[in-house]
Amino acid sequence: MKRITLLVFLFSACLNAQITDVISSGLNNVSDLYFAGNKLYIADYGANKIFEANVASQNITLNEVLTYNSPLAINILSNSIYICGTSTNTIEKYNLNNINNSSTEAFGVNNGSQLIINNNTIYVSQRDSHLISKKDLSSAPANVSTVITATRPNDLYLMGNTMYVAEGDNASVSTFSINDSNPSLTTVISNIGSAPQAITIASNHLYIAVNNPNKIYRISLSDSNPTLQEIVTLDHNIAALAFRGNDLYIAQVNKVSKFNLNTLSSNTYTMEANPVSLYPNPANTIVTIKGIDTINNIKVYDLSGKWILSQTTNIVDISHLESGMYFVTINNSITKKLIKE
Repeated sequence: MKRITLLVFLFSACLNAQITDVISSGLNNVSDLYFAGNKLYIADYGANKIFEANVASQNITLNEVLTYNSPLAINILSNSIYICGTSTNTIEKYNLNNINNSSTEAFGVNNGSQLIINNNTIYVSQRDSHLISKKDLSSAPANVSTVITATRPNDLYLMGNTMYVAEGDNASVSTFSINDSNPSLTTVISNIGSAPQAITIASNHLYIAVNNPNKIYRISLSDSNPTLQEIVTLDHNIAALAFRGNDLYIAQVNKVSKFNLNTLSSNTYTMEANPVSLYPNPANTIVTIKGIDTINNIKVYDLSGKWILSQTTNIVDISHLESGMYFVTINNSITKKLIKE
């Protein structure tokens, strides 16, 4: 199992957190994740399949559940899995106890991209149609009604009666009440910088994944005027997020990774899975930062978290520093360990 070390900067201390590749082979282009107990269900858009894996197992294996053309989103109610795909513009239902690649129910929804099930109501984000719709699963015929319009709703998350919506075109996250007969959107956080691709909630924090750059942020839902807190920078695009306990599972193209939130308690966490390097390291006088085209700022901190120096060029003079370990933060997003001889 591949392990990648995260370097975490604290103002009073430094700790090492780890991100782990839970499933690193057998996947093509993951589009969604869903937990049912210890079983992680995976929609693989590129492989045209739904997989499952028991994450509580010491040896996690990927098992095929069924073949499905271009699945984008999945959700489970009782023993049934609901699948949203792009090829048919339908939501289809399959019995997990009797999978035979034939659906037991189907209803049409154009441009469906995410599913949320609450009791017997299924909510569907229609990304390209800029809509969120719903259907009563206990009713017949299969009538689908519009709930609200939203600007390219990439993802949904339901907490109580509040639906959170990742609005791609607005680079924001908004909410509405599913109890309202005529709901309206309320902005939770805006100006994220990139379109939010996935959202989830744990411990009263909203986690937001964006791509280009590939980052996960969080905000406190207790704050009336929340600010983004960067949690981690990853090396692949992020398609989905899912919690199991304190473990945050992340769909990254052809793999699923995770990290435990209990190990993350500082302001910034940057995964060292990038080509940026310090040369030489250890060093005595001059350090050159390599592997990055644009440098906006460089900050050097000692082990206590004290800010020692800052500059805007890729050559750092450390000749005046005492021997020991330091941390160099580049563009407020990449942190590297430096040894001064």
